[in-house]
Amino acid sequence: MLSGVAGLAAYVLEAREIRVSSERVLAAQVSEIEERLSLANAELDSVTSFIAQAGPDVALVNNFISGLPLSRSGNVPWLWSAVVPATEIDDFARTLRAQPSMETFVIGEAKGAGKVLAPIMLVTGSLDAGRVGSDLSGDPGVDELAASVVKATDDSPKGRLLKISTSGLPTDTVFMARIMAPPVGQTDRIAWPSIVFRGLTTTNLLRSAQLVDGQSLRLLDETKNPAATLLVAGRSPAAATWLPTVTLLVGDYRFGLSLSALPVRTRPGWWLPLLVSGLLATALYAALRSGTIVGERAFQLGSVLSSTELRLAETERREVAFFENAGTANCETDYTTGTLRRVNDSLCTLLGYDRNDLIGRSFSEITHPDDIELSKSVLVDDQGLPKPHLQFEKRYLRKDGATVWGLVNSKLYYDGNGQPRSYMTVIININDRKQDEATKALMTRELAHRVRNTVQLTSSLARQTATTARSVKDYDLKFHRRLAALSAAQDILFDRNWMSAPLSRIAQATFKPFLPEDRKNGDLSVDLPNVELPSQQAQTIAIALHELASNSSRHGALSNGGTVSVIGEVLNDAIGTQTLHLRWDEQSTRSIRKPKRAGFGTRMLMSAMPEQFSGRATATWRSTGLLYEAWLTLPKADA
Repeated sequence: MLSGVAGLAAYVLEAREIRVSSERVLAAQVSEIEERLSLANAELDSVTSFIAQAGPDVALVNNFISGLPLSRSGNVPWLWSAVVPATEIDDFARTLRAQPSMETFVIGEAKGAGKVLAPIMLVTGSLDAGRVGSDLSGDPGVDELAASVVKATDDSPKGRLLKISTSGLPTDTVFMARIMAPPVGQTDRIAWPSIVFRGLTTTNLLRSAQLVDGQSLRLLDETKNPAATLLVAGRSPAAATWLPTVTLLVGDYRFGLSLSALPVRTRPGWWLPLLVSGLLATALYAALRSGTIVGERAFQLGSVLSSTELRLAETERREVAFFENAGTANCETDYTTGTLRRVNDSLCTLLGYDRNDLIGRSFSEITHPDDIELSKSVLVDDQGLPKPHLQFEKRYLRKDGATVWGLVNSKLYYDGNGQPRSYMTVIININDRKQDEATKALMTRELAHRVRNTVQLTSSLARQTATTARSVKDYDLKFHRRLAALSAAQDILFDRNWMSAPLSRIAQATFKPFLPEDRKNGDLSVDLPNVELPSQQAQTIAIALHELASNSSRHGALSNGGTVSVIGEVLNDAIGTQTLHLRWDEQSTRSIRKPKRAGFGTRMLMSAMPEQFSGRATATWRSTGLLYEAWLTLPKADA
């Protein structure tokens, strides 16, 4: 009886030990798969954040992906696809071809007018690079996803998990997707919504699971449908004894993971009836079985320890690789002292220091003095508690004294006692973006100034024309001709970045409407010096020359087959002031009489233009026509 009870107890203890050891191994395998999926999701977040924040082109996105820890091997497939209606596909293609790396971008065959298209901009890893430009919208599930992307806003982008079955893509790959709405107000970036796909291959998932011989795995998609869709089946799923499904929550995704039971090296034997043969036999067998239990326990414990050691080594390797080789500038800053504990080569390049020069240096020493208080204030919340995550922009000081802008992303890490230890910081160089913003602001202010001047000048033309117009028709004709002269001068200024315009080109553009090719209505010869005029003076002299030519074509020499000569000469006085002497001389074929009243043209020629140039003008009416002379002070070369 005692030997039977002892044997039964040994049997129960052995079975329990084997079960507990198996559960530990299975838990380790589940944890490893969950970590691999989480790293893949983190990479997807990193790429979409990089695109949204820095607004890079396709080449920069490709370089960033190649620096990610899991993607650096080149076997991880990535897709970046813009989603546009078929009616806008030509505009999209032209936008892509404008990028240096996309000159040969070609859109594949459209699926029909009005159809939502998803042309691929970038592929990496094991995918066929020749698919760039082809259309993903014919794939089951992608049509629905593409349509939702078109309607996506900043409040509703979601992650998706799908199997893309379009020809040319690996059949053993599942894609994690991020929907990205177009950047608001960023007209210099790709203006269409897009999807970023990060591939998960069966081979990599099975390798990360560290399955033992004879063990099987199934990974199901529970993100969209609780009924679950099989994504990955490894080894021999048909012959496996499946354990209950484990749900893994990774970002926006929900996975169902099933593992088959571990094959047991030794199972508890059916040896209870043998114990009735005697206490000696029972004791001997119990001793033998105790050795088996110890051996099995040692084997299972060794497996768990080995798996844990491998995972820790792999995690450390990935962390170091990501820190050192990411395309961003990375550093670790001590929470208490604010000194740099670790930096990577990208940060050294950004700031112009050697690694040894940066280690131990306070963050305030490399921060622009005007941004030091900002860097300190963002570290704590309104209650004075440390913030676990930071994101802000600030200026850094390079070793050579130059300033560089950085987008700072920091996360606070704690020690084993729960106390703040250090900030892990990722810095993206946004110096070019800041310079572009400053340039755009300057250009906007300058454009506003020019628009106001143009509006004021146009308004003045309208008022002055209305004062002397004889009828609505006469007003319309005169006003539009004067507006055309002003527009011609502004076209020249736009070609010269609105800095200045040459007098000869202004005259050529202004006189063109009054010079028919057959010259039947008279001839006009022009001999003007190579003088550059500022924008305001260029517009004024264009209107003045228009008034001279317009009046001559209606009432003067150009109206009856006569001639007009326009001559200019630059005069220099003793103190270096330059004066433009402008002479308009008409030789009419019939007698010309002086106008009875002074109109807009007279006021422009005798008052407005001389005052604009701080000069003077004279007008003499002869029987042969008008002789007009003006002495206009030119701006100095450095003005």
